[in-house]
Amino acid sequence: MWTMCMSEKEAFEQKVFSQIGRFSMLRPGDTVAAAVSGGADSVALLAALLALSERLSVRVTAVHVNHGLRGEEADRDEAFVRALCRRRGVPLTVCSAADINCTPPSAGQEEWARRLRYGCFERLAASGCRIATAHTADDQAETLLFRLARGAGLHGAAGIPPVRLPFIRPLLTVSRAEVEGYCAACGLDFVQDSTNESALYARNRLRQAAIPALRGVNTAAVEHLAAFCEEMRALDAYLADAAANLLENARAGEGWRASVLADAPGVVRRAALAQLCGQQADRLLIDRLEGLVLGRTVCCQLPGGQQMRRTAGVLRRETPAPLPADPPPGFPLREGEYHFPGGFCVKIWCESGQNANIRPQVHKKVLNSCADCDKIPDDTVLRTPRPGDRFWPIGRGLSKPLRRFLQEQGVPAGVRPLLPVLASGSRVLWIYGQGFGCLPGHTGRIGTLCIRAFCSENKEETK
Repeated sequence: MWTMCMSEKEAFEQKVFSQIGRFSMLRPGDTVAAAVSGGADSVALLAALLALSERLSVRVTAVHVNHGLRGEEADRDEAFVRALCRRRGVPLTVCSAADINCTPPSAGQEEWARRLRYGCFERLAASGCRIATAHTADDQAETLLFRLARGAGLHGAAGIPPVRLPFIRPLLTVSRAEVEGYCAACGLDFVQDSTNESALYARNRLRQAAIPALRGVNTAAVEHLAAFCEEMRALDAYLADAAANLLENARAGEGWRASVLADAPGVVRRAALAQLCGQQADRLLIDRLEGLVLGRTVCCQLPGGQQMRRTAGVLRRETPAPLPADPPPGFPLREGEYHFPGGFCVKIWCESGQNANIRPQVHKKVLNSCADCDKIPDDTVLRTPRPGDRFWPIGRGLSKPLRRFLQEQGVPAGVRPLLPVLASGSRVLWIYGQGFGCLPGHTGRIGTLCIRAFCSENKEETK
């Protein structure tokens, strides 16, 4: 069962051996656990590692994870792997969700299964062994297409890394067709996972439609995509070093000088901002942080409840002060200066119509903070946002929840509850930083109610 034409066997295994050596995946004396699901890829991986074990001076074991998601089929796979390892004399570790009392969710099972699988692998790796997974060049191509479709940048385009200790991927340069040929020539039995045929999963749709279509354009499409990922990994590593150096040069105590970041090439600056956010950075968050660096905003919400604030030209990470248990009471609309938690200050005054008409030509930032007093309801108060508030943006003709509007404008979540607003009941007329919306019976005529607002923490005026 385990014999085949030596020339084919040697060619396949030499490719695996070269991949292991090129990336220093294993050292003499190492123990490597092959992750064996029972499918063709993992069976070929185990066979190749066993064939190369003496040459590499390593000890080969195996690990199988029964996710408990496919009922009898999952139990069949486990029994197959147990029998395979028993015949080959390979020590086997079997993990299951039941062993760690982990119940699968009703939704998001694919991601849950991945976390369970890698959690089991990492526990095994704690004993000092390395974990070999059977990702192939086809998996690399599918991952690249999947990530690009979801909006990945350079880091995502780097694909699956050959080594991310304790994980190694010796088959990453081998196509699925080569794996199947290896199994056929060796007479290696394997099992089929029925979920791989389901069109419910995005990766399956890529495998069934996109990859064949690309091969129709070029038979070596998968290999070219894998090579592209390798080039992107090299660029990503270079850019990561440049970004780290930029952050070091911009360091100012516990923060980073915005001017140094702003003067850097955009691609390096964005990579540096991504490093500040860690793995939770996405394109939208990087856009908002870049706006902070370039002075378009003064605060940006970060994952985990923190925020990045620009103060005196320096970006600092901070934890927002807890919101007051009770929102501050509303102030009846009167001339004066009003102070709110978070350092927000609002000054309200009235002017004659003539002066108001001149003011926008001199101070254009005040334009959206002037309104006809006749259009302001008598019950208007100055307060902070409340549940149920709605805002009518000018020119849209429709209202939307204030919470959603602020989110769309990129206002950090920790700042939204603190923003001063003018409101008549649940209808918000004016928002700090956004200006007036469409007022009841609004004529577009510049009025005489004027507002200037700023944050005392950064002294920057707003609408």
